[in-house]
Amino acid sequence: MLALTFPKGVDEADVKNIRQAVQTEAAQRGLGPQQGFVLLFVIDELCCNVMEHGRAAWMELKLEANPAGFRLTMTDDGVPFDAATQIRSATKADLKGYDDRRIGLNLVGRLVAS
Repeated sequence: MLALTFPKGVDEADVKNIRQAVQTEAAQRGLGPQQGFVLLFVIDELCCNVMEHGRAAWMELKLEANPAGFRLTMTDDGVPFDAATQIRSATKADLKGYDDRRIGLNLVGRLVAS
């Protein structure tokens, strides 16, 4: 399991480190290129939401991966946000007039459902 903790929040340098750690973990766990790409996109999008919208001071990311798929758990102290409900809602939504966060969550929902 990959576990990363950012006690002082996440900045751009941390995002690069997260990407490298996720790529290494995906390769070690035998995830294929498509699964690795989906995983990286999902983590990028969710980290950006935590930084931009959640205004979190700290974040923890845990990743469990195997060739069949992955489980990602993110915890932070940002603005409360029910990601599962919002992702389901965004995935079903007509995106006309929605902000960037809804569009990103729509993509996350569609990628993890496939």
